[in-house]
Amino acid sequence: METSKSFNQEYIEKAKTLIYEILEDKKEYDDWTQICFSMQNAVQAAANIWGISSDEQINKMRAFVTEMVLTELSNLKQFDIVFKKKGIQVEKSLDTLYCPKCGSNNVEERAWVNPNTDEISYNDSVEEEDCWCGICEEHVELCTLSELWEMFGDIPVNNDDEIEEDFLNFPVGTSKIDVWHWFDERCPNNLHDDLMYPKNDAV
Repeated sequence: METSKSFNQEYIEKAKTLIYEILEDKKEYDDWTQICFSMQNAVQAAANIWGISSDEQINKMRAFVTEMVLTELSNLKQFDIVFKKKGIQVEKSLDTLYCPKCGSNNVEERAWVNPNTDEISYNDSVEEEDCWCGICEEHVELCTLSELWEMFGDIPVNNDDEIEEDFLNFPVGTSKIDVWHWFDERCPNNLHDDLMYPKNDAV
């Protein structure tokens, strides 16, 4: 005869809340559709099969959600996808720093914190070992968008307007127009005004 397991009720309540937040679409993100499946649909399908009425079913569903998210996050490390909540506008700036290897702005810079005053100070000159890319998971020398644009200027392009060397996450053979679009999406105004022909370069 099967006996039901005993679960920590606090854990079960938190798991139940998480499951219902997903099923009721309270945790949706703008870029969620870029993932290979819909989190909501996947959880709904699992709930239909296993049910979510007993503690044991909820425990199984919580384990499923955890495994699914961990697997998908592992897959996403090879892409530059920024998740943002609906309705929140991310301010674009030419001063934003990027990884010169993958183009992600998911980067960090080492700083010093005074434990007595909580005052934060930065080094006058930032070395590569002081910076970190969360996507590449390695130390990198951070670059502004303008610096990346200068680097792109050194990439050879063939007669078909295809790049002949890898650049950021763009492999050889990518149309330079696609790379231009990447830059344009990150410019405060547009690629033409901010990088191609900035006003401060006008004679």
